Amino acid sequence: MQKITVGLCALALLAACTTSEDVEGTNPFDRNQEPVEGEEGVDGGGDTGGDEPTEPVENDRTLPPGTPNPTPDSSITRYEEINDQGGGYARSIRYSNANGEDQFEVDNIAFDGNNVYERGTAVSSIGGYAVYEAAPEVVNDETGERVENLTYRAVYGLSQTSQSEFAIVRSGSYTSYGFGGFVYQRNNFDVNGDPYDLNIPETGAAIYRGDYGGVRIFDGRRGLEYVQGEAELRADFEDFNDGQAGVLLYVRDCRLFDINGNDITSDYLTALATQNPDGDIGATLPDLVPQVSPDIADGRGIAL
Repeated sequence: MQKITVGLCALALLAACTTSEDVEGTNPFDRNQEPVEGEEGVDGGGDTGGDEPTEPVENDRTLPPGTPNPTPDSSITRYEEINDQGGGYARSIRYSNANGEDQFEVDNIAFDGNNVYERGTAVSSIGGYAVYEAAPEVVNDETGERVENLTYRAVYGLSQTSQSEFAIVRSGSYTSYGFGGFVYQRNNFDVNGDPYDLNIPETGAAIYRGDYGGVRIFDGRRGLEYVQGEAELRADFEDFNDGQAGVLLYVRDCRLFDINGNDITSDYLTALATQNPDGDIGATLPDLVPQVSPDIADGRGIAL
């Protein structure tokens, strides 16, 4: 099983770069603008606004492709790397709502119709995030024959401040993970279009709360499920040293839904109890267990 989830409480603190750093020459979330073929990414620069610039932290952390040299005072875009399981194929992801259309455009995915995803009917939102559906079929212009598509879904989230957003594109029609992709981005402007810089404190602590939602696909059987829950991110800005913060991400009260929006949490828990008769199975899915690491956060942001 592969679970693809994103919580905006975490995205709000991600590292930064320019939005022109793109996927195959397109800007994933340049809303209501045409993609620019061959546009080159521009590295952000400058310091963190303090007395001294914050030096990058050297570590073995691997981030998804995208911004090469993130800084706190510019935007970041990252996307799924192409892999042998079908991930990373969704490209040119573009959300449009300038005229009230509320649509997604997704390129490079076969059998998802005309690349336009409409707002979901059976499920229009999950965990506070919007759900979109590819057309179930297309019509051959010459013969009039209807050609059935695969069941592709897109999940989209935009923070209240417009400073962070993400999209996930997947299908439950494959017996393996199948083709899809994700992209997430932190913008350097707020909901009013004003410039926004990331300023991470050097002292104190904070809690960020938000929604948690995503999709589950499987290796070995068909099917797509939605998952939602409550996320809480805790940050200790005083430690670790060397400009790094301690971070904990909790996800609680998770529930599962099938592709039609039916709550299947109890079915999953019943099956789990059958497989583990001596275990203590609760009324909700197990919480995600947080891990503490000294190389998750630095002056550029937090990457989870």
